Amino acid sequence: MNPEKVFKMMLTFQNPVFLIALSALGYALATLAMKHMADTPSIWPLIFIIGFFALAILFEVIVLRQENLAFTYVAILALEAMLVVVISVFIGETLSMREITGGVIVLIGAAILWG
Repeated sequence: MNPEKVFKMMLTFQNPVFLIALSALGYALATLAMKHMADTPSIWPLIFIIGFFALAILFEVIVLRQENLAFTYVAILALEAMLVVVISVFIGETLSMREITGGVIVLIGAAILWG
């Protein structure tokens, strides 16, 4: 493999925004697997839950080496919340106005911390 490509790939995995996105995705996918397990209990969703949580935690720990805890936690939580809302709509769940408003408030809080 080209050393320049390897270096660029390493820089990507040091980018806090990218790592926050991967961590949030891991948590959101674990949540989806939990929903699936609640509907149809089996060992496979449990394996996916553990795997997704492990990856999410790994990426979060890497981010915490570079960023402070408050920013990292709220950024991951906000992005995870958005992803879970999108996933819930795709699996046919409905959201109340109160739930939508709560999600918007979380996003506003993340934007304030980010800025």
